[in-house]
Amino acid sequence: MLIGMALLRIGMFSGWQTRKLALVAVSGIGLGILPTVFALHWLMAHNWPPRAMFAAIEHGMAVPHLLMAIGYAAGLVLVFPHVQATAMGLRLTAAGRCAFTNYIGTTVLMGAIFSGWGLGLGTGGLGPELPRAWLPAFVLLGWAVMLVWPRWWLARYRQGPLEALWRRLALPRANLATH
Repeated sequence: MLIGMALLRIGMFSGWQTRKLALVAVSGIGLGILPTVFALHWLMAHNWPPRAMFAAIEHGMAVPHLLMAIGYAAGLVLVFPHVQATAMGLRLTAAGRCAFTNYIGTTVLMGAIFSGWGLGLGTGGLGPELPRAWLPAFVLLGWAVMLVWPRWWLARYRQGPLEALWRRLALPRANLATH
């Protein structure tokens, strides 16, 4: 979040020229994807060892993933003005307006599906452990939910439920009507 705020402050989301955004997009994604593909290949060749996966996710891939995230952000800034008025653009805008609710909601939902405190389908808890090949289907399902429900919700309310709660807790009552 702090990096996003810094990028906002230096004008990446509003003041940069197309050429500069394209350079950041290509270089960020390009520099980040090389070590990611190498790590992915190594992990696949060694049958996805849990400790190595944890080390790669928590430590080894932080910088490449950060570079890719900045590259993706620059790419979205380039593309979004062209898709903003489309159905997908409207859905992305609504998802962004409910980002906090989407984040917490998917964390709880996927935790309930995969963790031991829920169905345990990622740990072999209550049922069988799902094959890793099935995991992308859950990612796509999560994305679909995040792109469908916010439009429905925002047609009825000004902001997402957790965004509204956050504002109620953070702002004095006198300021709630103006935000």
